[in-house]
Amino acid sequence: MKRILFFIMLCPLVLLSQRPHGGGGRNFQGFNKNKSKSYFRGNISGKVVDLKSGKELEFANISLTNAKWNKIVEGTITDINGKFTMTGILSGKYILNVEYLGYKRKSVEFVLTKKNPDLRLKEIKLETSSEMLSEVTIEEEKPIYESKIDKIVYNAENDLNEGLIDATDVLRKAPLLSVDFEGNVELRGSKRIKFLLNGKASTFLTGDLASALQMIPAEQIKSVEIITSPGAKYDGEGDAGIVNIVTKKKIIDGYKATINGSIGTRVNSNSYNISLGKGRFSLSGWGGLHASWSREGVSTYRREDWNDIGDTNILTNDGVNISQWIGYRGGTNLYYDINAYNSISSDINFRGRNTPSENSTNYLYLTNNNTVYNYNSTVTGENDSKNIEWNTDYTKTFDDEDKEFTMSFQIGARLKDQDTDISDIIGDLTNINDEKNIEETFQIDYTHPINSHKIDIGGKIINRDQEMQYTTISENQDYATPTEVFNYNQK
Repeated sequence: MKRILFFIMLCPLVLLSQRPHGGGGRNFQGFNKNKSKSYFRGNISGKVVDLKSGKELEFANISLTNAKWNKIVEGTITDINGKFTMTGILSGKYILNVEYLGYKRKSVEFVLTKKNPDLRLKEIKLETSSEMLSEVTIEEEKPIYESKIDKIVYNAENDLNEGLIDATDVLRKAPLLSVDFEGNVELRGSKRIKFLLNGKASTFLTGDLASALQMIPAEQIKSVEIITSPGAKYDGEGDAGIVNIVTKKKIIDGYKATINGSIGTRVNSNSYNISLGKGRFSLSGWGGLHASWSREGVSTYRREDWNDIGDTNILTNDGVNISQWIGYRGGTNLYYDINAYNSISSDINFRGRNTPSENSTNYLYLTNNNTVYNYNSTVTGENDSKNIEWNTDYTKTFDDEDKEFTMSFQIGARLKDQDTDISDIIGDLTNINDEKNIEETFQIDYTHPINSHKIDIGGKIINRDQEMQYTTISENQDYATPTEVFNYNQK
């Protein structure tokens, strides 16, 4: 109940954390000369099409000019659907110029205000030009690798990553990291690595790391940060470094859906991704299933021993083992850009893995060809693990891109259920091993740049609860009580 009240009290604080009047930012192309005036930031988006056919024009050149100072303040190009977006534009009067090879130039004048900070141009129609234009070459270079104050960044979204399936494939292309065939990751030869998801520790990346990385689709990864000298907020003491996997959280206008699938002799998989957005709001969902075929293994064991008086003992074990594994994952993400300085995001993710197995073994023991015992033993097991995690983040940015305030809440749960049924000459026996881990984290961080350095200030509260129960049930018991119970709490 206390946690619910805390979250209810937190929501109004997040929503009211708007940028204060008065701006207080740095001068920007002649802006903010009148310090008594407040400036706000907005977004500009639109679509460029051919006047006659209505066909979308890709790679159209978009430039934004401040009407008062007659200076270009922003520029971009249209995507494959003829769409473009400019974010973080200060309020004021502007002229939007659209140019495309073989078409007449078109200009749109508009004003961004506090009341109307966003401009959405549904269609900008260009008319073909009869004049011959000289060749125009447009080049846009996006860095794939970046070296920053405390980390090296691999921008996966800027690289050609066709054919990559999951996070394991992406990490193979990141600098300083090496990944073997089994999915084990090393940083400069050491396996002592702390993994983060969007800057925070995640229950997803604990336990079986190789399986967890396979549950993150490659197309959802924006970048990978390799932090070799982690600050205090990362809790990286004693580790070789930190690997932070940053997922995509961008506003879209419209919708996008993809379905992928593969089938093979070893692994079968299928997944889906769907994203939709309108203005400053976006919502996305994803899911997938990985499964192996049912596999059969055969084992044969024979032992013979004898003594000087001619006694011979023979022990044979003939067994058949059938196993399979099934993994699933899914999640949803909600993002709302309150304004150019404040945003809030919330996501829920889950994954699970089930590994059923059955082993049947025949035991035969002979002494001088006389049967001492001959019986069949059957062991049936099922190991089921589930992870679920909820994250809510509030981010406030400033005119200085290296200055940032963040507040986040995270709750994660890891559930394990391992059941084993044994049937042999002694009788029937069932072993039940249940484990539950719940972790809650509340964190505040503030980053302030000073020349070529930066200062991080923040606080973190963590609450961990762990409970383990081990129960044994024989065939003569009508009900079961836990044989062993372990409870652990840390704040």
